[in-house]
Amino acid sequence: MAIEALYRKPRTSIPARDAGIYPYLLSGPVIERPNQVWASDITYLPMAHGFMYLSMDGKGRWIDKVFIERLWRSVKYEEVYLHAYANGTEARSALTRYFSSYNAVRLHQCLEYRTPDEVYFCALADTMPVAA
Repeated sequence: MAIEALYRKPRTSIPARDAGIYPYLLSGPVIERPNQVWASDITYLPMAHGFMYLSMDGKGRWIDKVFIERLWRSVKYEEVYLHAYANGTEARSALTRYFSSYNAVRLHQCLEYRTPDEVYFCALADTMPVAA
């Protein structure tokens, strides 16, 4: 039947000719505390007229990006694809509300039904020295 969904398919995975290739820096260190390393990934947000990009990314092991890829999937299907933002200001406001709820209100099964803020700030408190 050759039925196919129609949607914007930007070619975001193709690097520019003169794009630099940077070394992968996480192959050796043991990650054992909050904020020791961060994950990032580039994604695009469809807008009423065109699209916008968020974040940036480099090559590395696939497992390092699994969590951020899963986050972008949730953001897009639960927020972005349900709205046609008119501009960047509207997108920023909506995403700020979404991430506030995602981090502080929404319970996550993989976090034993705690919020990401509860897990993060508890771990952060455990690694900080106690003031005298």
